[in-house]
Amino acid sequence: MKKVLLWIRMLFYLLPIWITARRCRKENFSVRFQVLKYWADKVVNSAGVRVVTRGAEKVPMGVPVYFVSNHQGSLDPFIFMQKCPTPSTMVSKVENTKIPVISSWMKTMEMIAFQRNDMRAALQMVKDTAAKLKEGKSVVIYPEGTRSKSAEMNEFKPGALKPAFMAEVPVVPVAMKNSYLIDVKGNTKKDPEIIFLDPIPYEDYKDMNTTELAEKVQGLIAEQIKDNEE
Repeated sequence: MKKVLLWIRMLFYLLPIWITARRCRKENFSVRFQVLKYWADKVVNSAGVRVVTRGAEKVPMGVPVYFVSNHQGSLDPFIFMQKCPTPSTMVSKVENTKIPVISSWMKTMEMIAFQRNDMRAALQMVKDTAAKLKEGKSVVIYPEGTRSKSAEMNEFKPGALKPAFMAEVPVVPVAMKNSYLIDVKGNTKKDPEIIFLDPIPYEDYKDMNTTELAEKVQGLIAEQIKDNEE
């Protein structure tokens, strides 16, 4: 299935996704997350792929965590929401606030809009993300800043790890594997995978700087996707 056909097929869901985003806005965060998971499942299934999930049992429950993930393909945020075991929001590029259905869910899930290549916006994103974590909400961020569109990773931006230090929460590295093939080929010989790695407690990284932590997390993710070559 070509990528354009995937998005055409998803048009069927756009109105009900938009309606439920608005209707559930006053529900508690966990309820909103479960509704979003339902629609994320519909969207991912529309791609005609089977997502393999590994390590979800490692994610701490009942406490906020900072998910740090590589970013290969356009469906990664949907796959994450489909498979994440704990209520979470995410940092998203500000361009998504101009897309009606996505922007509705960004507001419903209290997502943090981020303007890339803007230092002032980057500082605000760090403050807003740390605030969400301190409120008790888990957050996912893609520190590459954009999709790699391949099995290779772009360099993680150290500043993306700063909210974890400010909120003193566990960092959970997440490896996205093979998801770029959905965009490149429309289907895949390899199932896309989402792999939740062992949490890194605050006590284990508090003496690092952001660059050291970014390199550590990226290295852990790289080990999971290094066999991803076709």
